[in-house]
Amino acid sequence: MVDPLDALAFSMSTSKGVYALLLGSGVSRSASIPTGWDIILDLVRKLAKLQGADPEPDPEKWFVTTFGEAPSYSVLLDKLGKTGAERQAVLKGYIEPTEEDREAGRKAPTRAHRGIAELAAGGHVKVILTTNFDRLMESALEGAGVTPQVIASPDAVAGMTPLPHGPVTVIKLHGDYLDARIKNTIEELETYDTHTNRLLDRVLDEYGMVVSGWSGEWDTALRAAIERCPNRRYATYWNAFREPTGRGAELVRLRAAQVVPNLDADTFFTRLAEKVKALEDYSRPHPLSTAAAVSALKRYIPEPVHRIRLAELVATEANSVTQYMRETHVPPQDRLTFPAAAARAEVVGSRSETVVHLLAAGGYWGAPEQVGLWVDAIERLSGAVVPTPGFSYPSWEGLRLLPALLGWYACGLGALAAKKYTVLRALLYDVRLDLAGREVLPVTLALDPYKVVHKDVGDAYWMPERKHTPVNEWLHRVLKPAVRPYMATDGAYDQLFDRYELLRTLVESEGSKIFSPSRFWYQHNQGMPKNAVNDLLAEVEQQGKHWGGFLGGLFSSKRENFDKAWRAVMEQMQNSGVGYR
Repeated sequence: MVDPLDALAFSMSTSKGVYALLLGSGVSRSASIPTGWDIILDLVRKLAKLQGADPEPDPEKWFVTTFGEAPSYSVLLDKLGKTGAERQAVLKGYIEPTEEDREAGRKAPTRAHRGIAELAAGGHVKVILTTNFDRLMESALEGAGVTPQVIASPDAVAGMTPLPHGPVTVIKLHGDYLDARIKNTIEELETYDTHTNRLLDRVLDEYGMVVSGWSGEWDTALRAAIERCPNRRYATYWNAFREPTGRGAELVRLRAAQVVPNLDADTFFTRLAEKVKALEDYSRPHPLSTAAAVSALKRYIPEPVHRIRLAELVATEANSVTQYMRETHVPPQDRLTFPAAAARAEVVGSRSETVVHLLAAGGYWGAPEQVGLWVDAIERLSGAVVPTPGFSYPSWEGLRLLPALLGWYACGLGALAAKKYTVLRALLYDVRLDLAGREVLPVTLALDPYKVVHKDVGDAYWMPERKHTPVNEWLHRVLKPAVRPYMATDGAYDQLFDRYELLRTLVESEGSKIFSPSRFWYQHNQGMPKNAVNDLLAEVEQQGKHWGGFLGGLFSSKRENFDKAWRAVMEQMQNSGVGYR
C-alpha cells in the first residue's frame, strides 16, 4: 500500500496548484501563539483582576454571570480599550514577539510554515485557507520570496483577484489579529457572510484539500461548507497527530479523506516539501541534455581551437551540481535517518548525471594533457558544501562529497577502459582535495566510498539481501549508464569496475593501512575462479615491466611497489574475512 504522504507528494509534484491547504491552530502551536479561545479566557482573567474579582475556576461562566452575555473579542476589547489603537495594542501583545520571544525563537514561523512556503514558492500550492489570525504564514511566504494576496474580511473577498489569475492567496477565514472583527466564539463561528461562503464553495469544489492542525469540532460554518460541497474532483488528505475523532472523523468519512496520522504539522509539511522537492529534482530536465553534452565534449576534445569551450562545458556542469548541493545539503534533524540519506544519495546521483557522463567520456577520449580539466571538475564538486558547525551526522554529512566521488570514479573508469594509464595515474595519485579548509587529503582517502556513503545506509536500504559491499554495488549500478557505452558487454563492464576498485585500493594501501572493502573482496574470498584479483595478478605476472600500469606510472613504475601494496591488501582481505563483517 502506498503511504498517503508519498501519494500526496506525487500528486502535488505532477499537478501543481490543484491542492488547497486548510490550516488550523495546530500549525501555529509550536510557535507559542495562543489560540483565539486562549486569548479570550486570558482577557477575561485580566478584566476580572481589574474589577477585583476571581474568575476561577471557570472564567467564561464568571463573565456570563457578571455581564449577561458570552465573552467575545468585540465585547472584551471594548471594555479593555476604548480606541482602535488601544484595542489593537491589546491583541498585539499575544501575537507579536517581544525581544525575549525573538531570542527564544518564539512567535516566529515554524517548520510547518516554512515547508508550506517552500511548496508555494515552487508553484505547488496556490490557495491557503486558515482559521488562524496571526501573520506567521504571510511572513514565511515573504521569506521565501512570495508576496501573497491576503483575504481577511468580506470586503476583501469582493475585491480580490480571481484565484487562478492571482498570486498565492491566503484566505483568513476568521480575520486578522489587527482587525477587531476576528471570529472565535461559538456564536461567531456559526455563520459566514455571503461573499466568504461563495469563495469557500468555489475552493472546496475546484481544489483538492490538505487539512492540518484543524479538528473540525468548533468551526460550524466551515464544517457546513465542507459538508455541502458536492464534488470530489481531487482527493482530500487529513494530517493529524492523532486519528481524527468526533466531527473531524465524520468529515474524513464524508470526504473519503486519506488520513496521515502520527505526525505533527511541523513534521508533516517538512517531509511533504522534501518529498516534492526530491521528485522535482529527480525529474528535472538538464538545460543541456546529457547526450548533447557528451556529443559536444567529443567534438571539442580533439580540436585545440575548442579548448575554451571544452573547459567551459565541463566547468558549467560541475558548477550546476555544486550550486544544487549548496542549496539542499542540510535537512531538518528529524530527517536524519538512514532511509532519508539513501534517498538523498539517489537524488544526488540523478542530479549529477550529466557531469558524470562528461567525466567518463573525458577519461576515455581525452588526451593526457587534458586531465587537468577533469581534475578541476572533481575539485569543484568536492568543494560544493562547507561542513556545518555542530552538524555531526556521518550518514548525511559525507554525502556532500558524493558528486565528487561519482565524477572521480567515472573518469577513472573511462581512462581504464581506454587503457590510458597516464590519465589514471594522475587521477589516483595527483589529486589532493582540500576538504573545506579542514585538511588536504589524497583523493583515495578523501573519496573513500564508505566515508562518503555510510555503510549503514547501504545495509538498511540498498542491498538488504546482500550486505557485503552495498555501497560498491550502488556505485556499480549508478555509474553503469555513463561507462557501459565504452564496453563490449555487461560482463566487460563488471570486470572493468572491479579492476578499477582493485587498483584504487592498491594505491590507497600505499598511504594507509586501513582501506574500504570492494566487490572484488567478496568475489575473491568466495573463491570465484574469475575475479579481478586473479585477473590482474596474472596480467602483471605475464607482462612484467611492460604492463601498461607500470608504463603509465602506477606504483612509480616499480614492480616492488606493486608487490608491497598487493601484500598489504591481501593481508587485510584475509584478516577481515568476507566483506567488512
